Amino acid sequence: MKRRKYAALLLAVIFTFAAITPVFAIPSRWAEQDVLDAIKLGLVPRHLQSNYQRATTRAEFAALAVALYENFHGVIMGRVFFDDTNDVDVEKAAYIGIVSGVGNNRFNPHGNLTREQAAVLVTRVMEEIGHPLPQSAPTFADNNTISSWARDGVGRVQAAGIMGGVGNNMFSPMGTYTREQSIVTMMRLYTLIVYGEIEQTTPPQTTTPSPTPSPREAPFAYTTSSITIPNRRLTAEERQEWIDEYNEMGGPSAFELEVIRLVNVERENHGLQPLAICYTLMLASRFYAQTMANLNTNLGHREGPYGGSSATADAFGDRMVAVRAQNGIAGHWTPESAVQGWMDSPPHRDNILRPNVTRIGTGFQLGGRWGVFGYQIFGGGAATPLP
Repeated sequence: MKRRKYAALLLAVIFTFAAITPVFAIPSRWAEQDVLDAIKLGLVPRHLQSNYQRATTRAEFAALAVALYENFHGVIMGRVFFDDTNDVDVEKAAYIGIVSGVGNNRFNPHGNLTREQAAVLVTRVMEEIGHPLPQSAPTFADNNTISSWARDGVGRVQAAGIMGGVGNNMFSPMGTYTREQSIVTMMRLYTLIVYGEIEQTTPPQTTTPSPTPSPREAPFAYTTSSITIPNRRLTAEERQEWIDEYNEMGGPSAFELEVIRLVNVERENHGLQPLAICYTLMLASRFYAQTMANLNTNLGHREGPYGGSSATADAFGDRMVAVRAQNGIAGHWTPESAVQGWMDSPPHRDNILRPNVTRIGTGFQLGGRWGVFGYQIFGGGAATPLP
């Protein structure tokens, strides 16, 4: 397969303007070749040729899917109209059955795409193009967190090598899918159709931990934010900046998802229902883990700028989730150690095994005198899904 002869020229053009172009405007190192090739082939609309680490919206993914489809079958002439958008690519994608609305003739064009939603849309794209992906059941460690309607799609993209996990055999179905990941996906579909095989480029799945954990314990992927949280209530702009970075980092880390899986194992071992991941609680938990690291205390949820059980509503403006319990921990470098630490502490164990909770969020952050801080929040009521 020959896809690289224009790479040097394209890279030269990009780096010529690097001095006046923000860093986030260019693709990550792991994705740059596929992104450049996709642009050269006309698979990336101009308005998507920047901000590559931003979460992909439903409308943006529709535009990429339409560009791929029209590359092989020509311009889509039909349209399906929605009340909340006049995006022609959305109308085209709906006409050929790649996307659908969310109810009441609405499409929610600006809603962020989750990884499991992307997997389903990818299978539809390939079916409409005439190259359906082979049926296969997913084999990820977090299969139980994949929505039932998405499991077929996740299994197909996994078997075809289109989409893999985020590390440690975790798929992270509710994690966000970035613009560059979406473009790389379309490039993989193109090469699969044209060449019958995929030239893989794999995004990084771990973050080098610092400080270095004890050699007695296995290293894992830890999160580190570039934003310093002040010990006061955030302004709306500061809060949104923090949330944007969380999403750009891929949402939940493999570490955090493994903690949730282990918590659910403990609950199932005690005859309790597993907990569903809630986006708001994930945000609040990561926020409080970072607050504890900033304050050098494992009581950041009490001493921080929001404090107590109002963390979710005050920090992230969502009162749909009723906070029932919260657990903090420090100095535990593996998911197994963190969950075991909570289970060994009677009040924390009681929170994990509460029968009346239905939702969970957890967050871990490097920093402070203990090196790593963890936090989890349990809630009831309606869950806020990952975008």
